[in-house]
Amino acid sequence: MGPPDSNETELLREQVVWLHKELERQRTGRKRAERFVDGLASLTLPDTLQTLRKNLLELFVRVVELDGAFLLEANVHDGCFYCLETTDDKFKDFSWPAGDSLIRALGGEVINSFNVAKHALWIRQAPELREGVGSALHFALQIEPAVILVGVHHQKSRFRAYHMQQCEVLSHFAAQAWNRVAATEREIRLRQAAEHAISTLESVQKELRVSKVAAERANQAKSIFLANMCHEIRTPLSAVISLSELVLQSQLKPEQRDLVSGSLDSAEHLLQILNDILDLSKIESGQLDLEYQVLNLGDLVNQVLAGVAVRAEEKGLELKLNLDEKMSLWRTGDPLRLKQVLFNLLGNAVKFTPRGCVTLRVKQERGDLVCFAVEDTGIGLSSEQQEMVFGAFVQAEQSISRKYGGTGLGLAICRQLVARFGGEIWVESQPGRGSTFYFTASLPAMAMPREDSNVRRSADTEPVRMLRILVAEDNRINQLVVCRQLELLGHATEVVENGFLALQRIQEGEWDLVLMDMQMPVMDGLEATRQVRGLKDPKLANVPIVAVTANALKGERERCLQAGMDAYLTKPLRQHELTKVLARLNY
Repeated sequence: MGPPDSNETELLREQVVWLHKELERQRTGRKRAERFVDGLASLTLPDTLQTLRKNLLELFVRVVELDGAFLLEANVHDGCFYCLETTDDKFKDFSWPAGDSLIRALGGEVINSFNVAKHALWIRQAPELREGVGSALHFALQIEPAVILVGVHHQKSRFRAYHMQQCEVLSHFAAQAWNRVAATEREIRLRQAAEHAISTLESVQKELRVSKVAAERANQAKSIFLANMCHEIRTPLSAVISLSELVLQSQLKPEQRDLVSGSLDSAEHLLQILNDILDLSKIESGQLDLEYQVLNLGDLVNQVLAGVAVRAEEKGLELKLNLDEKMSLWRTGDPLRLKQVLFNLLGNAVKFTPRGCVTLRVKQERGDLVCFAVEDTGIGLSSEQQEMVFGAFVQAEQSISRKYGGTGLGLAICRQLVARFGGEIWVESQPGRGSTFYFTASLPAMAMPREDSNVRRSADTEPVRMLRILVAEDNRINQLVVCRQLELLGHATEVVENGFLALQRIQEGEWDLVLMDMQMPVMDGLEATRQVRGLKDPKLANVPIVAVTANALKGERERCLQAGMDAYLTKPLRQHELTKVLARLNY
């Protein structure tokens, strides 16, 4: 075999050169691919999408070897694209019309501008924007909302096929990174929102706790104020009522008796207004509770009718009672509050009825419900007046208040009391044709209680023995009233002005009973009672003590009994109530 000729040698030489170039191209491609992969691997996922945008631009510039890059985002209002993020501030403030190239880029193509000076997208931009830019790549990142990434280089015709392939890979990679960061960002936002909500809730709870403490303090201050005002008002008022009653028991001329009776009626009316205000305050603060006991419904309604009979007779009105004969009269309920509702409704019926009659109907409803109806032939109410008549401080018209008087509290209190009885209250009326006020109350029926005839006969036949009673009272008028009432009952009294003196006198002598005022100087009635119950001599420590107070607020009775008192009386002291307490204490 002979040596190769010159043509074969040249061909071999070209093949070797081509092989060297191919190897170099492959090495360059491999290095470029390694650099690209290393660049993607080096990208750390941040917590926010804004940071990710910056990181993607920096990665693109680095691995594709660009001079700069920026992101464009479409504006839905004008259809143009605006710079969202950039590595060079000169691209920041320009708008890009949505031309063919950008639309194709959004569709998934990689647009290669070999010479931006001749590309329609760039020609429409200002010269300073094109300055230093020879060629550009445009492609969309597959994220939501879609954005277009633009990479620029100062050389013309800079980008090759592999650059476009890198753009496609980068687009898919960006989409995956974007979704992960978006999820992280949503999680962070949700966590921040939850933390903010928790912080807000804690702040609101703290404010509520502060408000609750302030409300409790205000309510406590209100209760103290009401207790003090109740005591200060009821004390002289009780004295007026009690003194008037004592005067009426003496020998009086008819004219004098009329004057004293008028004074007593006015004082009783003022006391009723005060009681209404206190009842409304108790209801609003949730302090009014019913005290259930056995009652006879027939006796109760007759007592109420007897209480309004005098006023009805003065006006020439007929009072009627229609009591369901089939219903059981023995019930369980709060007789005081039931009477209060009936007195109010019957009193109003008598007040607003110039002529005719007032009828009370009582009948059995379903279960334990009893329905009461107070019907009159009075002035009646319009539909508008019926809607507002059960509101506090409300009367049907101002002219009614001027003509008939009243505070407008009665029916509001009745509505609250009826609700506590588990019932409802309503009215049916026509102007000029009278009104009928209905209410229901849950009053469980019970068997008639047995009466101990021996006890009753003993109470009726045994003479009342004279008692030595110590009166602890700081008010001079009240001292006079209580002592006079007790003297009329045949008892001997001694007065001390405060709890400390009462404690001393109890230790010095034997007493059958102590009437202890609650609010006194030096030592109040509660503290005096506690110290009496702590005496070593059981005979002295167990002396019966009856609380006497002008404070009619809830909790006062409980405070007295907890201190060791045996009974509780509110001012004004009525002689029959005093007699009942003495009988209950076996005197």
